[in-house]
Amino acid sequence: YRFRAYAYLELGDRVSALNDLDHAIRLKPDDVQAYADRAAELFAQKAFDQAVADCDTVLKLDPGRAPVYGLRGRCHAERGDTEGALRDYARAVAGDPE
Repeated sequence: YRFRAYAYLELGDRVSALNDLDHAIRLKPDDVQAYADRAAELFAQKAFDQAVADCDTVLKLDPGRAPVYGLRGRCHAERGDTEGALRDYARAVAGDPE
C-alpha cells in the first residue's frame, strides 16, 4: 500500500494516497515510514493536529528520526505555537545538523 500511495502522490491523487497509507498502517502498525509519509501528507493538506499525532507515533517508535522533529516543528509553527516549533526545530538540528 505504501508504494502505491507514492504512485498516487506522483499522479496528484492525494486522497487515494492517504487512504493507502491508512491501509499500510492498519496492516503493519509499527511501519515507521508509513506514519512519517502520512504525517507529511497530512501537513500538506493542512491537517496539522493529525500530522503532529503521526509525528509523535514515529518518534515513539524511532526517536532518532530528526527530520520528523522538523516536520512537527512546521506543524506547530502553522498552528501559531512558536514555543513548540522552536523546541522541535532545536531537536531536529541536534539530531541532524544538516
